Amino acid sequence: MEMSDIVLKSTGFILKFLENLFKDKVRVTGVENIPSNPTLFVCNHFTRAETLILPYFIHKHTGKLARSLADDVVFVGAIGDYLKKTGTLSTDDPNRNEIIMGDLLSGANNWLIYPEGNMMKNKKVSLSNNKYQLHLEDKTRDLYTGSAVMAIKAELLRQNYFDRPSKKIKKKYFISDEFEIRSDSTAIVPVNITYYPIRSGESKIKTLVKKMAKKLPQRFDEEVEIEGKILADSDIHIHFDEPILVKDFISGPKLLKPAKKLLPVEIKDDMIVKYYRHKLTTKFMSQIYSKTTINLDHIFALTLYFYPEDTIHMGELKSRVYVNIKSIQALKKYQMHPSVELDVFRVLIGKKYEPWANVMKLAHEQGILIGDNQVEFLQIDHKKLEDEHKFHEIRRKNMLKVLINDMMLLDDVIDTVKQNDAKPYHDIGKDIFAYLYERDQHIYDELLRKYKDSEGLKTEKVGRPLFLKGENKKLGVVLCHGYKSSPGEVRELAQALHDKGFSVYCVRLDGHGTAPENMKTASWIKWYDSYMRGVLAIEQICDRAVFAGFSTGGLLSLYAAGKHPAKCAGIISINAAVKINDIRFRLVKVVNFWNEFMDKFGEKGKKEFIEDEPEYPETNYSINYVKGIEQLSKLMKKTRIELKNIMAPTLIIQSPDDPIVNPKSGQIIFDDIKSKKKELVKPKVNNHVIIRGNDKEKVFAPIIEFIEELPH
Repeated sequence: MEMSDIVLKSTGFILKFLENLFKDKVRVTGVENIPSNPTLFVCNHFTRAETLILPYFIHKHTGKLARSLADDVVFVGAIGDYLKKTGTLSTDDPNRNEIIMGDLLSGANNWLIYPEGNMMKNKKVSLSNNKYQLHLEDKTRDLYTGSAVMAIKAELLRQNYFDRPSKKIKKKYFISDEFEIRSDSTAIVPVNITYYPIRSGESKIKTLVKKMAKKLPQRFDEEVEIEGKILADSDIHIHFDEPILVKDFISGPKLLKPAKKLLPVEIKDDMIVKYYRHKLTTKFMSQIYSKTTINLDHIFALTLYFYPEDTIHMGELKSRVYVNIKSIQALKKYQMHPSVELDVFRVLIGKKYEPWANVMKLAHEQGILIGDNQVEFLQIDHKKLEDEHKFHEIRRKNMLKVLINDMMLLDDVIDTVKQNDAKPYHDIGKDIFAYLYERDQHIYDELLRKYKDSEGLKTEKVGRPLFLKGENKKLGVVLCHGYKSSPGEVRELAQALHDKGFSVYCVRLDGHGTAPENMKTASWIKWYDSYMRGVLAIEQICDRAVFAGFSTGGLLSLYAAGKHPAKCAGIISINAAVKINDIRFRLVKVVNFWNEFMDKFGEKGKKEFIEDEPEYPETNYSINYVKGIEQLSKLMKKTRIELKNIMAPTLIIQSPDDPIVNPKSGQIIFDDIKSKKKELVKPKVNNHVIIRGNDKEKVFAPIIEFIEELPH
């Protein structure tokens, strides 16, 4: 019976346990790089859990087992049985090298080896004279080359066998009769495994182990704590890199070719092994280390490490981390974790972004940062940050230093962070504005390509996000259009403000300004993200931002002001919809109920949208998706809750004859906000889009007056 069958039949419980344990936690990339050749997988080593994790996922994605070596101490209980049945050998097995080479010759099993030979708890590895050195608890040593030696020897044995076949080779290397020596080259596949986040602390696994073993040695107590938290709370990224075919790698330098013909086989092979062992080791370890998945914790730690001062403003720390993230992304050569890929602008917002709050908490707990979220300036204890501690304690006491060590082999990453940390803060702001503005433009361009053939596509003139740079450096305006509309709707107001010297960032809400079908994916949270990118952009070039918006844009300006009072110099809310007159809006619940009913019975006839002819068809969609109306309803409810948190000076403009928004909306906003300076203006205009048309000056004049009276 093949070993894979034995594993599946005899260790079903363990496999089921692993499947549940790793569900939705593990991301595997580069599977296409795994060849059909007899393969030696080589991987970095940070936890004992890798002995379980990697063989399981190699088997899952290749259908073949990858045997491995493990410390004799782990061969206990159900886990020990599982390891034995998956072909895991003890590092003390006297025949281990011959068994490994036999599998590499026959392809009966693949192998997984950790060339570092130690769990690298401090992740401190350096490169000297083209050789990797490991910095361990009591010594610094060169990286072991044993895995490279076995791969090279297996390939040389293969070549010798096909030159002079011998049954002795099969017997010596434990190759059973059902397998033959393969003619295709041994392949080495470098594997990187990265965890995020890595924390110490209590976990169910640690509690369980402590119940079984009342008192663990300090070293193992640390391992149970760290690995328990990793298995409970961390994302795991496994990357299989491009394979190295050993046959091609040892094709030979010219100086060895004459010797091959003159020397005995054993001496010739020994020369080849000695010549290539370090070169091959450095080659595959370079691939492993360069494929570390870079996450927010890495970049946060590096930013603190290379920042030249001992005091940093909270806003500056966020800005420098953000710029470092974007600069490393721009290198376009490293794998990036979602914490620095998806909505990374949230780093600039700060404590509300969970990955940011998480790493800030770590820095405070370990004494690296002093000062909480209530203070503007933080103290960086560089001495503590640089403390390597004891090898078996550093993961508990200084995880940020572990993360710094993890990055130190990536020269261009280190150079990038050093350069950015040395930049004047003023230049950092310019960089951030450019990143945010270019991101908004890039998103819009991508959507234009996606919907280029869609019915109702808006022109670039009205759909593209707009920025008008003014001379005033004290105040800038974030201006947002309404529901189903586009930046073109607020262009005339933006120009009027710009004529008065103000910079204006005209936001394009997600789903808007392109084609109506883009609203199928509408989400009020995405609209809020769109608005906040505008706020963050204006903050980079002006001291303070005025939050402004029309209709749904007015709602967003109010909601953002409630969430971020410190960022808001003033608020301008124009016909913001906290109550709606339009009967179609009230039909949404009925339509949604109908759609759910049709889904349940598998019937066609769902109602996705309502025909809706707008005041200004060139800027607005004529189709109103039910999903969009539903999201607008949620935003209205969320904004009503936030009104009580608004303290900034506020101008509320509400037309008493608005046919869409219930005119009571303006009074509700006025009554609920807590601003000391607030004003409700009711221009006599009988349409909804009061920022366009013949009566627009009735709206523009009080807006300009309000902004000019704000403290500059």
